[in-house]
Amino acid sequence: MKYLSRDVFALVLVLVLLVGVVSVLAEGWPQAGVVTATQVNVRARPSTHYERIGQFRKDDILTVVNMKDGWYEVELNDNFVCWVTADSVAANGDVVTEPCLLYAGPSLVFTSFSKVGKGSKLTIVGAEADNWRQVRVPEKATAWVSADYIALQDPPAPVKAEVVKSAAPAPAQVAPRLTEELARQQASLQVEAERLEALQAEAELIKQHTAEREKEIAVLRAEEERMQAMKTDAAKQLEAALMAREKADTSARLEQIRLEDLKKEAEKKAQTVSAERANWEAEAKRHADALAKAKAEADRLAAVAKAEADRLAKEQADAAAQAEALRAKVVAAESAIKDGSTRHAELQLAIADVEKEKNEAQERLTKLQEEKKAVDVQVQRENELLDALKQQAAAITQEKQAVMVQIEQAKKEREELENKRLAEEKARADADAKRLAAEADAKARADADAIRLAADADAIRLAAEAEAKARVDADAERLEAERLRIEAEKLPPKFSGNGLLVPLRPNSAGKATHALCEVRGEKLSLIVYLMATYIKLREWEEVRVQLDGVDVRPENWRKPQPLIEVRSIRPEPK
Repeated sequence: MKYLSRDVFALVLVLVLLVGVVSVLAEGWPQAGVVTATQVNVRARPSTHYERIGQFRKDDILTVVNMKDGWYEVELNDNFVCWVTADSVAANGDVVTEPCLLYAGPSLVFTSFSKVGKGSKLTIVGAEADNWRQVRVPEKATAWVSADYIALQDPPAPVKAEVVKSAAPAPAQVAPRLTEELARQQASLQVEAERLEALQAEAELIKQHTAEREKEIAVLRAEEERMQAMKTDAAKQLEAALMAREKADTSARLEQIRLEDLKKEAEKKAQTVSAERANWEAEAKRHADALAKAKAEADRLAAVAKAEADRLAKEQADAAAQAEALRAKVVAAESAIKDGSTRHAELQLAIADVEKEKNEAQERLTKLQEEKKAVDVQVQRENELLDALKQQAAAITQEKQAVMVQIEQAKKEREELENKRLAEEKARADADAKRLAAEADAKARADADAIRLAADADAIRLAAEAEAKARVDADAERLEAERLRIEAEKLPPKFSGNGLLVPLRPNSAGKATHALCEVRGEKLSLIVYLMATYIKLREWEEVRVQLDGVDVRPENWRKPQPLIEVRSIRPEPK
């Protein structure tokens, strides 16, 4: 108790003084529950939107530790598995970071549903994959199941609306839970923000890769168009060369036909006109020379045409080779374009998924921020309640001080009355003694001869003195007894005993929270009811103890057994 601050002490004092007036609504967690459906899904958070961690089967016994929005928070057994980052858990299972979050899947996009501290031990059940390790769920880890499929073996009793309104949980109990929940929400927000930043960075990288691929596709398309233009030009040139060769061949054949015709005509004239043989020979020679010249020219033209044809054939072969290479490049470009289109589509899908995950993460972040705001509002309300309770504690402390002052004044008044009464008794005794002494003296001086009267007077005086002394002694003894009774009334009766300490249901026996029982075979026999102001009896439940205390039964106590306030407790000696 000496380690508690004054505020906490005042708060505890307020709760103790108000326990008979304010009814505390105890949820009674944890409780046992049984699965009523064939199978029930276990989820990371209390909603069907969150990931499924595993399943419970019908008639499975669960430990329910909390309830929220139609969902029960239950403890998981080691049949469930979860995921942790590889850098937070060593190869032997030792946790090396604080805190180590447990995820529903091997990625930051999955929900974290619990955490363990540094130095804890986890059981690794699979090989490391992408910087994640699969481990068994540790002891006391919790997740959520729908309350529609769980039957509690001891459900909380219904409470009237006004009682619920006044049965707010103690701030000393709520504050740590709210602090822990706020820390968990902040850690979850930090994780979600880091995951969102990672997704945004990945989206930016994908956009950059997409832009680069689009540039490469544009270059390949330009190269394809250029090669297509070259192919068209080569085809046109080849067609022009073929037409020129065909034209040269046609001209050479026509000229050769004409020269053959002239030769035949000259030979015919030489046969028919022998007289003019010389002329015709000269003419024939001239024509022969012309024919030879024409033939030479035709041969030259044919050679030129052949050379041109060979050149054109070579150019055609080169153009064909270039066309084949161009076609191969076009095919490769088309394949690259197709792959790029596929990759582009995949990247678009990935971007869409990333955007979707980003939106979902943003929604989760918004929801977490709203939850954080709600927690902040709840914390503010609890702080306001705590301030109000502190004010009430101060008021009750002042009232207690006023009561103590009244008690001291009453004590002083009682002491003054007792002193006054004793003084009056003593004064009466002194007066009686003086009166008897005066009478004795008067009788002694009255008649010296009246021995009998004197003797009688002496006897009377002695008897009166003895009677007065006896009366004074009796009054002194009575006053002493009265003083001891008053002091005994100030101290409550003490109690000392041993037995089994068992808890009671809230408000089942007034201020009593526990009972001390005697074990008789398989039955328990109630000895006394117990309460404690500064001792935590919950730590001694179901333990055989030896305790000391005082009887603090109020005036309206109707139980046959007394109500003992425990002042000290220890294990029962064996």
